[in-house]
Amino acid sequence: MRTNPVNYTEPDKQRQLDGTFIPNELNLSSPEQLKHALKNKGYDIDKTDKRTRAKYADDPIFKSLADFKEAETLLKMFIKPLPDFIYPDTQRVYPGFWQYGAKSGRFTCGKPNLQQQPSRFKEWRTIFTAEPGNKLIAADYSQIELRILGQLANDPNYIEAYNTKQDLHKRTAAAMFHVSVDKVTKQQRSVAKSVNFGLNYGMGKRSLRDKLKLDTGQDFTEEEAGKFIEDFRRLYPKVTNYMKKVSMNGFSKLETRTAAGRLFKFEKPSTETEERYNLERGNIERECKNLPVQGLCADMLKIAMANLFLILEPRGVKLVNCVHDELVFECKAEEAEEIGAIIKTEMEQAGSLFLKDLPCVAEVTLADYWKKE
Repeated sequence: MRTNPVNYTEPDKQRQLDGTFIPNELNLSSPEQLKHALKNKGYDIDKTDKRTRAKYADDPIFKSLADFKEAETLLKMFIKPLPDFIYPDTQRVYPGFWQYGAKSGRFTCGKPNLQQQPSRFKEWRTIFTAEPGNKLIAADYSQIELRILGQLANDPNYIEAYNTKQDLHKRTAAAMFHVSVDKVTKQQRSVAKSVNFGLNYGMGKRSLRDKLKLDTGQDFTEEEAGKFIEDFRRLYPKVTNYMKKVSMNGFSKLETRTAAGRLFKFEKPSTETEERYNLERGNIERECKNLPVQGLCADMLKIAMANLFLILEPRGVKLVNCVHDELVFECKAEEAEEIGAIIKTEMEQAGSLFLKDLPCVAEVTLADYWKKE
């Protein structure tokens, strides 16, 4: 992928929150200064991290602060560093990829990290473009972790939902909020989506409550979060039993595997103190729920990558990026439709090696820049 020039201006040192200008002496990037400034305005906070700020997500000052933090992250982490990695002769960046960078077996990336480019700023990815006369093809697995979980657990509700092209998040929301699927609101679906993904990783009611606040901006009590967990368990009993079984077996053996055979081993928890033992045991049990899912996604993607290399490399089609469950290719514009169909077929066939009872779906987007629908 080529990169277009990145232009930016330094943020004005006179910053503004909720219509009130903040003098130069206050550094909004300093947690300590920001904490004292907010306390002076009557907010009882001991930290300024994202989780703490979520408590005040609807407050105008904190909305402005969230915008500032996001803009600051974009500037520091992406806009400023990127020009240092652009090769002047090609206007391309050439990041490093590590095939076993993550414990799950997924690739990691660096210098620059093209796997963590911001998604909220829709315009940002438009700087990553194809050569003139070429197209970029972005192909990613649709809801792949939930599909994998449904298959591993052999849960009939997951399987039915995906086989009949239902919206799993709406289905969950309907059960949680006791409404028909067609009456589920966007807000209710957002809550259900957080529940579906949160419980995949073994969250308890406190962690789920915090996740719901971060994801949706809504305040729920621990009791309400606990009720959501109970509703989920009733709706998807086989998923619940699978998660319990895989965590218990993984801890007893201190290892777990993906359906493709990828092995994960764990160190025996320390018995130095009961608190440390329980903490390390809990971490192992959570990873035994998580790694077979994320690890199988990595296995599927790597099988697809190997097969696609044999098909597309002789045709001059280049794989230019890999982002967890997404592959990005560059090819001649006149071949894009054909190449996109080949990529979709190979990715879905790789997934179907393991997803036997529900469909594996790869969604493909063709564009002049790195675009994801």
